[in-house]
Amino acid sequence: MLQMQYGICPLSVAPLRKEPSHKSEMVSQLLFGETFTILKQQEHWLEVKCTHDAYIGWLDEKQCLPIPVKEYDRLLLSPCAYTTEPVQEMVFRSVHFPLLWGSSLPACSNKEGTINNLPYRCYGEVTSAAAGTAQPAQLLDYARTFLHAPYLWGGRTLFGIDCSGFTQLVFKVCNIPLQRDAYQQAQQGKLVLDFASVLPGDLLFFNNSSGKITHVGIALGNGKIIHASGCVRIDGLKEQGIFHSETGIQTHQLKLIKRLTPETPARTVKDFNRPAL
Repeated sequence: MLQMQYGICPLSVAPLRKEPSHKSEMVSQLLFGETFTILKQQEHWLEVKCTHDAYIGWLDEKQCLPIPVKEYDRLLLSPCAYTTEPVQEMVFRSVHFPLLWGSSLPACSNKEGTINNLPYRCYGEVTSAAAGTAQPAQLLDYARTFLHAPYLWGGRTLFGIDCSGFTQLVFKVCNIPLQRDAYQQAQQGKLVLDFASVLPGDLLFFNNSSGKITHVGIALGNGKIIHASGCVRIDGLKEQGIFHSETGIQTHQLKLIKRLTPETPARTVKDFNRPAL
């Protein structure tokens, strides 16, 4: 029987599956400190809805730390910091383990806090920028941290990441919440109508032969884009789309451009409405 309605990820990373099976497709990942609502249980699997993007997937119950609603609300309303080193040390529940880039440190002060009355401490660089205050230069520095990270469908870490997981994580650390999939992110922010008006930090979306948005990247300026395709890489950007930096061949067709800045913030988490998988 389900005892609590909410949970938090107590591990470095935990996979979210499309179906309640370890053989099922990984659709996303939870990082340490990310919270979720528990929707239902099927044997030892929990169907969860992520707080940060309303994404729904199946989580092995052994990778969940249940928390009561009062603690969930406290963590949600308290200041949150984010880790900004590829890997750093974390101590939680008297266990030392690696913490990955972009992990959440809820209710954090001086790299310390408590979750369910259990103390934690991290050792490494963190950021706690207020929502909407991050500058494009800082965002691009964060993005470059991921260069050569391998592509992984559903991934959200330096050890494997997909195109929308990459943009989501970079913007997360800048306190700009993005939804999980590229087509969802394309619904956020302010539309940039003219390619000549593209600024560093803008999100660029690309469509397949059917016109469906299937890819996203971040404009670097000077005709360059950083995106996850095979690995996180920098390629050429023109009005037509992405051009491979080595071969010069066009690889993606540009669909639209969006800007998420302090004056045009992303929607908040409460506005997200992700349908069930």
